[in-house]
Amino acid sequence: MNTYAATRFSLLLAAGILLAACDQQEEVPEPELPRPVKTYVIGGGEAGEIRRLPARVYASQRAEISFRVQGLIVELPAKEGDSVKKGQLLAQLDQKDFKTTVNDRQAKFDEAKANFERAKDLIKKDFISRTDFDKLEANFKTARANLEQAELDHSYTSMTAPFDGVVARRYVQNNEEVRRKQAVLALQNAKQLDIKFDVPERLLLRLKGVEERQQRDPADRPTVAYARFTSNGPRHPLIFKEIATRADAQTRTFEATFMLDTPEGMTVLPGMTAEVQLDLAALYGPSDLDMLIPNTAVFADPTGAARKLVWVVDQDSLTVQAREVETGMLVDDRIRIVSGLEAGERVVTAGLRHLDDGQRVRLFTGTFGE
Repeated sequence: MNTYAATRFSLLLAAGILLAACDQQEEVPEPELPRPVKTYVIGGGEAGEIRRLPARVYASQRAEISFRVQGLIVELPAKEGDSVKKGQLLAQLDQKDFKTTVNDRQAKFDEAKANFERAKDLIKKDFISRTDFDKLEANFKTARANLEQAELDHSYTSMTAPFDGVVARRYVQNNEEVRRKQAVLALQNAKQLDIKFDVPERLLLRLKGVEERQQRDPADRPTVAYARFTSNGPRHPLIFKEIATRADAQTRTFEATFMLDTPEGMTVLPGMTAEVQLDLAALYGPSDLDMLIPNTAVFADPTGAARKLVWVVDQDSLTVQAREVETGMLVDDRIRIVSGLEAGERVVTAGLRHLDDGQRVRLFTGTFGE
């Protein structure tokens, strides 16, 4: 073998040895990335103590106003949207026929009264029979009743506002003939509104407790709800009024009604929508809420044991450990922890699947599905 061939052989041998060494080297696994999870700090209020519900605005006092007699409208000063005061004239019927009837009934009453007064003297002297006296007395009473009815009918020709409010609808026009009890105007209370919204059964029981407190002491009116009419607008405290005791057949929820004094400087009208914010701390008490966590944090023991577990996050190492807990009542979408956790601890509420004891996690504040 010449010198060139020997050198070439040596280089090929060295390359082969290097390749063999590389093949025998163990592969280094890539480090596992921490799993993103959503969490909740017990007693930290991250899940919020406010329950937001869609609501509808109604007039707390509404009346469909009509005449008690039939007639022709000759005055209709009230227009839709007008603010009116109690006792203010809203509509007027033509009174000519009613005045004529009153005058006719008055004349008949005067005659019957005079005859009856004479009869009282005559009966004492036995100048008339008891039968004739009774007829005259009956005529007098009938004439008096007819006169009173005529005067009432005459008074019914004027329609006045039964309370301070706003004319919401006007169903007829001036110079229109209207029937008895035909709706003429719809009047709504402008100073106080009803805010209605639906609540689940769990909140029904707490709101019934508020109702019982107010029944025992009308001055005891805790503020447990607020209304907001724009996303960034101010919150307006509400006063509990009533709650239905029969559930809606479709939603199985109960309609709650709260009262609101019309806010100054704002236009809030019946038919508008609002957001009601229920203060759960006021309903349940802050001590109960301290140990409430989202119910998504609790899961069944995967081994089949009759235990309820949560993943607790170690704040320093950001690793998770499964811990057994004892649970209590449900409060809307949260559940009370009776034992197993302490205030200040952080539990996983989303991203629970595929976690293992000691696994590293990273706190995630966005939104994702499991």
